[in-house]
Amino acid sequence: MAKDDWDLALYSLITAPRGDASYYLSANYLPGGGLNASRINDDKLTKMIQQLNSTVDDAKRDQLAKQATALINGEMLTSSIVHPNIVVAYNQKVKNWTTNPSEYYMLTQHLDVTP
Repeated sequence: MAKDDWDLALYSLITAPRGDASYYLSANYLPGGGLNASRINDDKLTKMIQQLNSTVDDAKRDQLAKQATALINGEMLTSSIVHPNIVVAYNQKVKNWTTNPSEYYMLTQHLDVTP
């Protein structure tokens, strides 16, 4: 990542989301974002994400996230190839595990690990 002589970055991003786009947009599209491998620095997008991060109202957050996504797609700032290959293993100490095709929502208020 420290080099500048590459044309393509491959990264596997499987996260436990918190229910909105703020983390993903901030990490991937803000200058200095921890996952901003392309070093994207778009002033309009940065302002949208910063506004999203300082907005509390759910409907407004949703609107801002959709606007940011539309800008990203319209400007073709990144292109994603998605092919998750998920392997799940656990033992009898894990209670209330539910496996589903996306696996993004495996961490729930019901998941527990017994001592």
